[in-house]
Amino acid sequence: MTAPVAWLGHTFASLKIRDFRLLWLGSASEHTGEWMERIAVGWLVLQMTNSPFMVGLTEFMRFAALLIFPFIAGATADRVDRKKLLIATLLGLSGISAVLSVLVLTDTVTVAHLLAYSFFSGVFIAFNHPARATLLAGIVGRASYPNAVSLDSLAVMSSRIIGSPMAGFYIVAYGMAGILGVRFLSCLLAVMWLLKLNAPPMPTEPRKVGIWASVTEGLRFVAADRAILGITIMSFVPMMFIFVYVSQLPVFARDVVNTGAVGLGYMNTSVGVGALIGLTWLASKGDYRHKGVLFFLSIIIPGLTLVVFSASQWLWLSLVLLLLVGAANSVFTALRSTLVLLIVPDHLRGRVMALRELSWGTTPLGMLLLGVLAEAWGAPAGTAILAGVGAVIGVIAMLSMARIRRLE
Repeated sequence: MTAPVAWLGHTFASLKIRDFRLLWLGSASEHTGEWMERIAVGWLVLQMTNSPFMVGLTEFMRFAALLIFPFIAGATADRVDRKKLLIATLLGLSGISAVLSVLVLTDTVTVAHLLAYSFFSGVFIAFNHPARATLLAGIVGRASYPNAVSLDSLAVMSSRIIGSPMAGFYIVAYGMAGILGVRFLSCLLAVMWLLKLNAPPMPTEPRKVGIWASVTEGLRFVAADRAILGITIMSFVPMMFIFVYVSQLPVFARDVVNTGAVGLGYMNTSVGVGALIGLTWLASKGDYRHKGVLFFLSIIIPGLTLVVFSASQWLWLSLVLLLLVGAANSVFTALRSTLVLLIVPDHLRGRVMALRELSWGTTPLGMLLLGVLAEAWGAPAGTAILAGVGAVIGVIAMLSMARIRRLE
């Protein structure tokens, strides 16, 4: 029993830190409701419109705010109390969930309401993520960054495993309003955990200049550091070409593998299980080596796997392939954040991490493109084309960006 106990202690080492544990619990609570809500909104739009394009447009609106607000959100995370900022975003998310729940219960909800809801969710997320990432870095020591980032991502993916199958059954049993109620309560539970957290002191440097000068300072830093610039550029590739497959999973579930809402829940669960496996492996490695090579492989592998997934008409095979996609995608997100936190000084982290949100913001462009391709040639062909392009770009970048490839 000594070896398994030692492995568990090493893998979950950062959870021994009280304040990180509270942050982790808050993230797990929040994202459980988010995964359920995202699945339900996509399914409701498909039922109301029967249009793959409208499903993609709804996801587009969720992430479009990340194209508009990331620089201001990052500068804000470097200038104000990060704990209070994080709590404010959670209260905002709970508020719009309550409003949409009332619209659903009164049978007055429209597609326009769902599009607006997705957009305002994106606004709050744009401010939420830089605040949480910079708060995490202030709580744990530098040597714990790889493990803490992996565990933070593990909280997100664990919530997907819990929330995704629940979403399918909740849609059947309680409808959209029930899921929005869970979203509302999950955000309030996250606030409860955060209220107990002792936030580290804020850096003082960003407050000496105006917010726009602060934004410019962050951009200059990124432009001057070749590693950060390369990581930032490559962050857009999976967001534009690979991660976008999620928006079409309702179509795959209904029209390709011929399952209903429950099967859609299983698909999302498979992605979450794969992510759980990938992140647990990454966390167990501690301060692992060859981060640069792994960064590129975590782009190439899911791209190629999605090409195969697009050709599958069997649920069991699709679930296995989504398991691999989930593992690789989770390793990518954890590696990207870890590399940024290790390279960037504390007083600039909010602004540089906001560029990560900007890359997430381009996801709706890919989702919109995928929606157009799916409308014209079907979801399988559209997904295969975009994922294949992403994999090819990843190979070319790994061969040409030696500075990142050599990162340890």
